[in-house]
Amino acid sequence: SLSVGQYLAGDKGATLDLARVFDNGVTMGAYATKTNVSARDFGEGSFDKGIYFSIPLDGFLPRSTRGRAAFNWNPLIRDGGAMLGRKYGLYGMTGDRDERFFYDNLRTVGD
Repeated sequence: SLSVGQYLAGDKGATLDLARVFDNGVTMGAYATKTNVSARDFGEGSFDKGIYFSIPLDGFLPRSTRGRAAFNWNPLIRDGGAMLGRKYGLYGMTGDRDERFFYDNLRTVGD
């Protein structure tokens, strides 16, 4: 995915996030963010980057759960390119919803 906009420190730029979801539910990915913060202000590397993975806990617990174990590693933590750390992203919460139901009932939103 590609995200473009303003980040928490007021800098503007883009984040490229490449991820793969495997059949067993494990997600692995890497990201890089480049903003208009100067290399002098940002420090080593002059852009943010990192890797992450998450593992569904359903197979490890005696009862069903939607919980996940997640790990995120970025070698340099600075203000440039920092995004809001949300537990749930909007797309993740709504991506698997029924699109037809949404459009069929859109007219009732203002009622």
